Amino acid sequence: MPATQGRAKRVGGELVQNVKQDPWLIGVAGMVAGAALAALLPPSKLEQKCSGEARDELWNKAVELSHEAARCVRDLAASTARASKHSAAEC
Repeated sequence: MPATQGRAKRVGGELVQNVKQDPWLIGVAGMVAGAALAALLPPSKLEQKCSGEARDELWNKAVELSHEAARCVRDLAASTARASKHSAAEC
């Protein structure tokens, strides 16, 4: 059990270090969460009336950005996992 706890602490430390190096990931994750929440809510009649084509363009851009953010988060997680495996192999 202590070895598992030590490994978990190392992985957590590596994740914190990655976030410190790339703090924009927190903002991106927040934007993705906000966009996902907004997607769950139905648009109001006023939004439907006023937004039209601009809403569609903005929505498409948000989807594109969320896919890019998800890719970045996956890359970060994979990098952290590789570093964790490497650290565990050295023990």
